This record gives sequence, C-alpha cells and structure tokens, in this order.
Amino acid sequence: MMKRLGYFWFCLVFPTAVPAGEPVDQRKPAHETELRFWLENMVWHHRFSVDEIVAATGMDTADVSAALKRLQISPHTKPKRPANSPLLVLPYPGGRHPRVGFLDGALRPQRETKISVFAPWDDSSYVVVDVPEAIWSNLGLTYLAHTHVPTVWTKQNIDLPKLEWTRRDEGTLEIERKLPNGIAFGVKIVPRSDAVQMKMWLTNGTKEKLTDLRVQMCAMLKSLAGFAKQTNDNKVLASPYAACKSDDGKRWVIMAWEPCHRPWANPPCPCVHSDPKFPDCGPGETKHIRGRLWFYEGTDVRAEFERLDKTGWRSLLTERIVVSSDKRGFVFEKTGKPFVPWGFNYDHDETGRLIEDYWDAEWKTVEEDFGEMRDLGANVVRIHLQFGKFMTDRNAPNEKALARLGKLLELAERIGLYLDLTGLGCYHKADVPNWYDELTESKRWDAQAKFWEAVAKTCATSNAVFCYDLMNEPVVPGGKRKDGDWLGPPFGNKHFVQVITLDQNNRQRPDIARAWVKHLAAAVRKHDSKHLVTVGLVDWSLDRPGLTSGFAPDKVAPEIDFLCVHIYPEKGKVGEALKTLAGFVAVGKPVVIEETFPLKAGREEFAKFIAESRKNAAGHIGFYWGKTIAEYRQGKTIGDAIMREWLEYFEAEAKMRK
Repeated sequence: MMKRLGYFWFCLVFPTAVPAGEPVDQRKPAHETELRFWLENMVWHHRFSVDEIVAATGMDTADVSAALKRLQISPHTKPKRPANSPLLVLPYPGGRHPRVGFLDGALRPQRETKISVFAPWDDSSYVVVDVPEAIWSNLGLTYLAHTHVPTVWTKQNIDLPKLEWTRRDEGTLEIERKLPNGIAFGVKIVPRSDAVQMKMWLTNGTKEKLTDLRVQMCAMLKSLAGFAKQTNDNKVLASPYAACKSDDGKRWVIMAWEPCHRPWANPPCPCVHSDPKFPDCGPGETKHIRGRLWFYEGTDVRAEFERLDKTGWRSLLTERIVVSSDKRGFVFEKTGKPFVPWGFNYDHDETGRLIEDYWDAEWKTVEEDFGEMRDLGANVVRIHLQFGKFMTDRNAPNEKALARLGKLLELAERIGLYLDLTGLGCYHKADVPNWYDELTESKRWDAQAKFWEAVAKTCATSNAVFCYDLMNEPVVPGGKRKDGDWLGPPFGNKHFVQVITLDQNNRQRPDIARAWVKHLAAAVRKHDSKHLVTVGLVDWSLDRPGLTSGFAPDKVAPEIDFLCVHIYPEKGKVGEALKTLAGFVAVGKPVVIEETFPLKAGREEFAKFIAESRKNAAGHIGFYWGKTIAEYRQGKTIGDAIMREWLEYFEAEAKMRK
C-alpha cells in the first residue's frame, strides 16, 4: 500500500512534459535492457512524471505504468551511490524541455547532444550541458542540436539520423556523428570526482579547408535548484570561464572550454556558454577542443578560477610529436619546436607490482605518481602493457583494460605527459595465459597483432601518445627452443626479454625480426597512421661479433619511425656505451635511449654518459617507482640512496634543459 501511495504522489507532484503543441523528440527503447536503463534514468535521477516518460519514449501511459511496476522502478527503489564516486553524468532523456524560457529558440531539442551533470550536494538537481549545441563554419550553420534557424542541411531538406550516447565503463559517454558532406565530429565525456572532463574532435572529410569553426557549448540551469533565475546578475564571465552562483551565493557551477572564443550567458534560458573555436581544418585533418565543468562551494569564484588554472587543465597536450626533418630528433607537429624526451619508465611500483595490478583499486596512486613525475621535470612516461591483461583470447581484447588505458590517456593529457606505450609484456610468468604460450609462431604473431589493433584503436585520437613500442627487448634466437619457451631468464623476478620464434628454421635472424616488426607495425597503423612506432632493443642488437639479438637496427629501421636502445653504462666503460649508441645512430633515424640508469656506474660517470650522449641521442628515459625524493631520504638502504641520487640528478637536469 505504501508503495502505491508513494508512486501516486510521484505522479502528481512532478512537473509535466514538454509544452503542448511542441514537436517531441521521442525515442522508444529498443529492448528490455534499454527500457530499464531509461526508466531508471528518468525516474531515479531526473524525477520524471509518467507524462514526461510518455513524452520521452512515445510509449502509452498504460505501458509505462506496467513497465515501472514490472521492473520495480520508483523513487523508493533508487540505490545509494557508493561514497567517493565520480560526479554522476547521464544522457539527458528528453521529454522535458531543459530551458525555462526562449523555448521558440530551441524547438525539438535533440537528446543525443545533451548530458545531465548532477550536483554533488543534491542528487536530484542537475545542469544540462549541450555538447555541442551548434557548429558554425565557413559553410554556414553546419550543425544544430534543435530546430530554430536553418542549417545547411535543413536548407537542402536533409534530416540527420537520430543517435544515442554510447555508455562506457566508469560512466564515460561517447558519441560520433558523420554529416552528409563528410565532416565528422565526436564527443567524449569523462566524469571525475572533481570535474567532468569533455573533449570534442572534428575531422574534415571534405576537399576544402574548413574555417571559422565556432562551436556553441551551452550549460542550461533550469533543473539545478537555486540557479534558475532568469538574470545575468548571478553570472561571472572571465574567459574561458563562465560561472553562475546559487541564490544564497554559496555555490557555483563553472564551465570552461579551450581554446575559448567567447564566454556569455542568456538570461531567459537561463544558461551559460564557454564557446570554443576549432583551428582551421584542412582536408583529412582532425582538430581537438577540450572543456571542463566544475561545482564549487564558496564565495570567491575568481580565486577559484585561479586555482583551476593551477591544476593544469588548460595545459592539455595539443600537438602530436613527429620526427624532425633532419631525422635526428623530434618536433611538435604544428609549431616545429624541438621535443626532447626526458622521462621515466613507470614499469612497476616500489613493491614490484605492475600498473595493471593496482590501477583499478588504487587509481589515486597512479594520479599522484604522474603528478610527481611531471613535477620532477618529465615530459614522457613509458608504460608497460601486459599481453595477458589486455587479451582474453587470441582474438578478443579485454574491454575493461582498454577502458582503463583510455583513462590513463586522459590523465596524461590532463597532467601534460606524453606516453611511450610499450606492449606485449609477459613480465610476470603467472599472468601469461597457457593458451598464448601454446600458439604456433604465426598464430602468436597474429594474437600480438590483435593486441596492437585494439590498443591503437583506443589511443588513435589522443595527443598523449608519443609512440607505440611494439615490445620490450625482443630477441630472435638461433636454432630451436623447446615448445612454449618464449621468455628469457628473469631479472628481479620479471621476464623483460622475449623471443619471437622458437625455431629459426633455416631463416636469417634479421629477416625474421623485420617480418615480425612489419606485421605488428601494420596492425598499429590499421587504426592509427599518425603516431610514431618503434621497438625497444637491447644494446647487443648491433650486427657485431659475439652475442646479438637478431634485431639488427639497420634491418628493422625501415619498418619503424625511430629506434630505441637500452643502455646502462658501466664503470670505466662510458666510451664503449657511447660507441654502441653511435652504431644505432649510424642507421639514420632518431635514437632514444629508452632505458638507462646508474645501475653499474657512479653518479659522475653516469652524468658524463648523459651529457656526451646528448650529441647523438634524441632523448633519454630512466626509472620512477612510486616514491618521492623526500620518501627516499627517509630510507636507510643502499637502494634508497641510489634512487634518491638518481631522482635529484634527474630533477636538476630537467631544470637545466628548460
């Protein structure tokens, strides 16, 4: 009886649907799973009445009431959100106009551009963000998320298809639309505990340059309790920030986009805008813009703007790294300014755990470590991805791991660090699937290609990618090895070396290496033809008498963009290390010393190696294992002392380079 009364009260007091006579953008759920999602969305979170559900779905009243009863969805069955959850972001369901006024300026609002961001202080109160509301270009009004003024498509009587947000793990939302003339654009929404991160990209599929690409991003305040006054007296506009304060003056909602073209507000709606502008976009090019939405509890919003600036959100990586014209180093793609990698291998934490072992339960640790590496002066972090964590079988990637990798890309963009993504790791033998070791050579190579296809597809649109490193220290052994014996001997309980064949079978070892590199590089470039590809080689890869890896640099170089070598200079042998580096450089492509550390040489000799190697090396990457200089100073082991000295040297060198 109580449930019936509660539901009756719910139907009576909640607001009615879209005004009579206005065209409605109805979307009927395709199946039971979708029906459940949208009913939970509308009832639990948006507090829709039955009339509004009917308006949003096109279902009749009886069917809606029956579905609510069958699925046991009412305000009383809403579950509690876990503590410390990210901000709640949901697709806006339509059926209720998100504006208070100026409704004739937004007829038939499309729900596929709209998200609801719920206030952290009131889970029934939300702001509706249109991402995007409109796109203008030299062609005219190229896209509009409602009916108002004519677009280039309505003038041609072309109706654009209805779309829906794709819902990913951890609340991420994505959508992509391709317009009839070949222009495509997409949006990715990532909720975090302190902000909602928004990214938009646009690809020019026409044959002409697109210019004057202005985008309207609108945050509508009707349903954010205490923010719905139709006035600009409660707004603060300071590019790129557009903010509105609550009636009591103690809370704010803030939105900002970069690069910002114009912040403004519209009292009748009411809404705030931080409207960005894409750079001019040539045929085939893709451009990016980025935004944030925050909630702030306080009174000094301009001080909050300053604090937000210091978080570095505006310093996202906006340029890819490319090989310089002289083939000796790297430059930023747009400006042509030199980029010299100086960073860390983030291969495990201080206890030896690999990143996949803790990046789910201890994400805050990853965030803190990235911040610490940036503060030490790094511009590159090398991440080691384990095959067994990213592939569930030889053809199927682990979608959860790929989603986490996407989150890592977002972190790198926010922090301002480029990533060297090294793949196919089998560092912990216990994590290597038996089925993987049992594959034949060709099937193993194909499984590795599937790994790289999945990773490259996930990372292709992110400017945080410095490069893809196909494998850490691959080797082509001579002769024949026993079945399943794919790993080299362990070092510190980790297998850093792998072989790529078990049977030389009368083939030349460098030919095997080149064929393998070509196969995997093609897999990467199937989805990402822009970011750089390399492979991390041991220093005994040069074609010289004695032990060699089979990966002769001059043989594999034609298949990759630059070379990586791992060099640990030894005491009294700095000259030999420099000679090895020169052998790689002679191939004629940039060479990054992807692993180096004062493991076998003192600080002075190591510093000498770094200084002299800078003449030939395009960059250097050392190690960081999750502890700060201050923490190492508290340690009492020789290892603590070595790491402290190393990080102090790294930090000083970074400051000198700047």
